[in-house]
Amino acid sequence: MNIKPIAFVITTLIASATVWAETNDNSLILMDPNDPVIDAPIQKSRSTRAKGPMRTNFFTGFEYSDNVYELSPRGSNLNWVIADGGTRINNNLRMRYVLSQSHEDKKAKGPGEAKSDLGASTNFRIMPRYSNWVNPRFSYFIEPQYARRSTNSGAGNTEYGLNTGMQYRLGANTFFFSPSYKHLVLERYSRDNNGFNPELVSEQNKNIVSGEFNYTYRHSNKLNYGFNINGNTTLDNDSDHLEHKYTRSRAWNIRPFIRASHMYGITTEFNIKYGSQESGPNWHGSDSLDFNLNNNKQLNRNLRLVTNFGYTTAEPHSGVGWGEKEGYKVKVGLNVSF
Repeated sequence: MNIKPIAFVITTLIASATVWAETNDNSLILMDPNDPVIDAPIQKSRSTRAKGPMRTNFFTGFEYSDNVYELSPRGSNLNWVIADGGTRINNNLRMRYVLSQSHEDKKAKGPGEAKSDLGASTNFRIMPRYSNWVNPRFSYFIEPQYARRSTNSGAGNTEYGLNTGMQYRLGANTFFFSPSYKHLVLERYSRDNNGFNPELVSEQNKNIVSGEFNYTYRHSNKLNYGFNINGNTTLDNDSDHLEHKYTRSRAWNIRPFIRASHMYGITTEFNIKYGSQESGPNWHGSDSLDFNLNNNKQLNRNLRLVTNFGYTTAEPHSGVGWGEKEGYKVKVGLNVSF
């Protein structure tokens, strides 16, 4: 697969590392709910305390992706994110949540083919988190989670899981490690002439373990860089049970990144993600290469503008599947804090 040139993006980002914005700490935080870099609690100034604590932070907006496949119709997905974030109850407890609705379709591949509407799905996730800073260098968290995805095509996924993590700071170095487990139930329901009929047709179960390691070097309050490694696998991959063979999967990714705060108060991260994923009875899969440019700008005390752009490619390990993939993705919205 021919990867489109992106050297100009890297050059532009590195050139923008000469920055003007000042922060209270050398950590550059994108205020992303999934950002592994977490700041230790700091003593607020008297003027900040007078305005009250900022207990809630969430993203609201949309995510759109469009992918072209070598052996399959072009596909797109529009995800409206109502809220993705959390509310702090006290210094140790925080309730995290995600509520969104996505719509997926397949476009016609040729003149004689019709567009296929794959329908909409509603996604809900809730994650109460207990976290504790043992000292200014070390912290940990424990986070059970429940998620539910339901579609208008008669499918539903239920997920139960447990996330754990720890963070350690040594000088300008920040180390983050997070192992997790989830049990996923894939449900399929029947449909009749009147539409949805709540009769369970099939149910499949998957147990997945995953791990994430993130390293960040806080070069200054103007520039951070590092890398992220993550992977996941289903359990019982060697089982002879037919259900396990069809639901098994494994994947890994490595993502170096550079993050800068620069002109007009904008914080930018550029990252390249290389990964591999495979699944099924014969372990068919693909290698992927993504380029992402994430930006946010503080508008006022309560709002940050988020504009993320990505270009993605994938090449299959074998001739089975949808062939090579090429596409783009965007994420636009607001980070709201109050």
